[in-house]
Amino acid sequence: MTASGQEQAPAEAVEATVFDYGGVLSRLFAGMRPDPEMFELVEELRELGVRVALLSNSWGNTYPRERIDGLFDPVVISGEVGLRKPEAPIYELTLTRLGVPAGSALFLDDAEPNVLGARAVGMRAHLHVDAPSTRAALAALVPGLRPTRNGAPV
Repeated sequence: MTASGQEQAPAEAVEATVFDYGGVLSRLFAGMRPDPEMFELVEELRELGVRVALLSNSWGNTYPRERIDGLFDPVVISGEVGLRKPEAPIYELTLTRLGVPAGSALFLDDAEPNVLGARAVGMRAHLHVDAPSTRAALAALVPGLRPTRNGAPV
């Protein structure tokens, strides 16, 4: 019965949902911007001879490819390779493209399930909270990397 007392036909079961992914996703990720401090950190790591990969789960969003393709040793985007974090094959593919064994790699991510997935394949992993704490964690492992952006003591 409706509020006006009329009988209402029973609802049919929903078998599929269609989203306007372009609209929903563009609004969902509208506030996402590249972090200049993290780009600076990657540049410093490369100057120190550290190979750096980008492994990202794609939500159909766009990436600043003109900047990342030249900055990262491999760029692995889930939507391009048909694999997703935290499943093991995407980490293994990234390690193969990077040319290092799992035990020689440190994985950084802001999602704990992805950090756990990396550890499951033998990588060291760090949960990224912000650029300063990630830099400090890396500085403990990479000789010559400044623990802070300006080189001041932590």
